[in-house]
Amino acid sequence: MPLCGRSMVEMLGVLAIIGVLSVGAIAGYSKAMFKYKLNKQTEQISTILYNSLTSAEQFSPPPPNPGTSSVEDMMPIYIKLGYIPVEMIKPRLTDNVFDAFNNNIYVKYINWDTSPSQKYLELTVWFSTPDVAQCMNILTLFKAMRENLYLAFIYRSYENSDNNSFISRMAGNILCANKYNTYPCLKNITISEMQHLCDVCAETQSCRLSVQYNHTN
Repeated sequence: MPLCGRSMVEMLGVLAIIGVLSVGAIAGYSKAMFKYKLNKQTEQISTILYNSLTSAEQFSPPPPNPGTSSVEDMMPIYIKLGYIPVEMIKPRLTDNVFDAFNNNIYVKYINWDTSPSQKYLELTVWFSTPDVAQCMNILTLFKAMRENLYLAFIYRSYENSDNNSFISRMAGNILCANKYNTYPCLKNITISEMQHLCDVCAETQSCRLSVQYNHTN
């Protein structure tokens, strides 16, 4: 009567096959999860931008006192009004709105008294860790929403250094319509140009993407 079972060589072969399949499955899951987060990030930021754009005039803070300028945090107002997706809110943290990649998101109302007619809203994504794919994802969103935007820019800074600088400034359709505009227009930015800008962003210790809208000059 023949013996039942498998030899050690056969068992090792099965284990090797399982190991290879597991590595592939993990890699596929990680890729799918990253893509899901990119889509979620787009949804979250576009929701804030849309809600902010449609309610800007109604909820803009009053002008500053003469001789002063003001920067107002709009997030507490937006949270109370339900303009921020619930999963982005972390109430135990000071800066309590974060996207799917844990990047801090905030909206400021800025009113410069040195130029009394200049006021605008500014949304900023401050990367927890600068990343090319996330940067390109957000730039692509800004390009898609360019009709309602004034100016977008990528800003970098270095830890323990005063060396802060703009990587690039790009004009939305509102500024592009101005004949005196000197910035490249978002509508004309190519994928390769975005790739280059985001490569520079990813090489820095701190990188932010911001966009100005509801701008008055």
